Amino acid sequence: PEALRRLADALARELDGRDEAIALFGRFLDDEDDRDKRRHALQRVAELYEAAGQVDDAVARLEEAAKLAPRPVDARAEHEKLAQLHVRQRQWQHAVDALRKLSDIVDAGKERAAVEIRVATIYREGFSDPRAAVEALLRALRTDPLSMEARGSEKPSR
Repeated sequence: PEALRRLADALARELDGRDEAIALFGRFLDDEDDRDKRRHALQRVAELYEAAGQVDDAVARLEEAAKLAPRPVDARAEHEKLAQLHVRQRQWQHAVDALRKLSDIVDAGKERAAVEIRVATIYREGFSDPRAAVEALLRALRTDPLSMEARGSEKPSR
């Protein structure tokens, strides 16, 4: 399986090797049992699908990779990327869901407040729901009362 992964990585770096790299990563995943290696391969496949404009396939691979993380906090990068992809696709509820998962795994305080501010932005700009945006900002303020960014964001939304 390791030789397949190396070959897939090499092909992925070539402009016209993306489809073959995805196929080789698929074969690698069929034979590999190691969770870390599977997770890394799934992340690479997600990158390749994203580059090919196949966002739904990229999302599916990222979700699978997140499940293989040793601890929930280790899946932070996957949840970040999922939120970005969903926002780019204007899939607001999916983006909020990904950010909620991220909020659950980051440390309380500034990090969680920053995530809630992103949720508020989606509610305000994506859903045009100022009430839900304010609720998210209030959650940000509760988790980090000194967050000047949250305080500054709250005023224009009311």
